[in-house]
Amino acid sequence: MSLELTDSLQSFVDSASIQQGFVSSNEYVLHVLQKEQDRDRVRALIDEGEASPSRLVRVEDYIASLRKQIAIKKDL
Repeated sequence: MSLELTDSLQSFVDSASIQQGFVSSNEYVLHVLQKEQDRDRVRALIDEGEASPSRLVRVEDYIASLRKQIAIKKDL
């Protein structure tokens, strides 16, 4: 893939890549795209969670289950 950036965008990318310690502007653009992909994945997980049926959990029961998990791991 090849991109042509306007002078102002190229300047922005060059400056941002230097300020954030990237070796090249290509590395910076790849990083930005990967962050966007991660954001999309998180958004999909949030949407999936919001669409799933809700379930009430008592705090005491949740804490007890965590303690049980810790106890099991200590026994290993």
